[in-house]
Amino acid sequence: MDLNHNKKIQDYISEVCSQVRFRDVHQDVKLELEAHIQEIVEEHLSKGSSEKEAVEKALAKMGDADIIGKQLNKVHKPKPEWSVLLFSFLFINIGLIAMYFIQKQSLLTYEIHIFERSLLFSLMSLIPIVGLYFFDYRKLEKYSKHIYLGTLIILIFTVFWGVQSSGSKSWLVLGPFSVNFVAVSHVNVHE
Repeated sequence: MDLNHNKKIQDYISEVCSQVRFRDVHQDVKLELEAHIQEIVEEHLSKGSSEKEAVEKALAKMGDADIIGKQLNKVHKPKPEWSVLLFSFLFINIGLIAMYFIQKQSLLTYEIHIFERSLLFSLMSLIPIVGLYFFDYRKLEKYSKHIYLGTLIILIFTVFWGVQSSGSKSWLVLGPFSVNFVAVSHVNVHE
């Protein structure tokens, strides 16, 4: 039996999904509900019920759409892993404290304000860190080939026309910033 054309079933599923706020799971919820309803409908059809009766019995057995939707909303709530962010900020602060004491004790052989630079870069990275944490990376899947080819083109450009430092042409200059693009895009393959 094809459930996709049955209006009662599709209305039931739509009503359940309307209660689930996390829209990314709607397709999974729909497939799961369709599978359960299909099972129940086939069970009633095998017992001699008509298609209409089997659908009504299946929906009655599934329960109230609002209640099911609210329960699924609780289950499928995206829960941020706050410990990951907390540990990230903890490690950043430990690094900043280390940089402060290195600079304070004059342990560097050259004059550089390492603490101030580290603090500036840490503060600049806070917004991207939080933004990327909450970003659904699965949305990038359809662009993965483009991202790969773009990275490959930039890598080739860097190797041939990048800035040489410490014996390798791996640095790409972007305005006031220099990025070791070869190191950033490097992938180790171990046999």
